[in-house]
Amino acid sequence: MTKKRIINFIGVAFLVFLGLVKIYYPERFSLIVDDLGGFICMMIGVLLMLYTPKEKNY
Repeated sequence: MTKKRIINFIGVAFLVFLGLVKIYYPERFSLIVDDLGGFICMMIGVLLMLYTPKEKNY
């Protein structure tokens, strides 16, 4: 697997984790699934999922 695929997979896994936590344990993990903290965590997951490395110019 390339670096890009690994980072994309981590982003997808993080978003799935956030979704499952929101469904099954909303009270226990309220800091990372509600309000601004939840939005920031979701944006981190989306950015990891959409990551593309820069091309090297020599």
